[in-house]
Amino acid sequence: MIDFITELSETAKRLKPGFLIIAQNGEDLLRFRHYRRVIDGLGKEDLLHGAQGTGVRNKSDDIDWSFNRLKRLLRDRKPVFAVEYLVTRDAIAEAKLELTLRGLVPTNQHRSLDGRDPTMPDFGDKITEGTPEHTKTNCDKSNAW
Repeated sequence: MIDFITELSETAKRLKPGFLIIAQNGEDLLRFRHYRRVIDGLGKEDLLHGAQGTGVRNKSDDIDWSFNRLKRLLRDRKPVFAVEYLVTRDAIAEAKLELTLRGLVPTNQHRSLDGRDPTMPDFGDKITEGTPEHTKTNCDKSNAW
């Protein structure tokens, strides 16, 4: 994976100076200095909430595990964009404060990533794919995390 991202980064930046490589999740790769050198930032989904269900706070150990890896990129002075999928204004405000205090760039999105306001009602167009709830009810328990 690191070799692929390295080649992608070098090729893209040679062909289009200013091109940015923003990795998505995969924070365990940040332990490799070379990987951190070839990316320009990282997007981390569900750092604080969402692993067990929409709006459900993640376990402290899981948050700490991820954040300890993300700190490596922060020490390299590269941004980490934290993406939370919260649906109430109070939860969004609390997460924004906590993420900012941790040095991350907080963002909150609707799970569909279609730009709609996550605090607005869905009017029946339930987006369930990609949620912890969908995984729990629709995925084979023998091979799903």
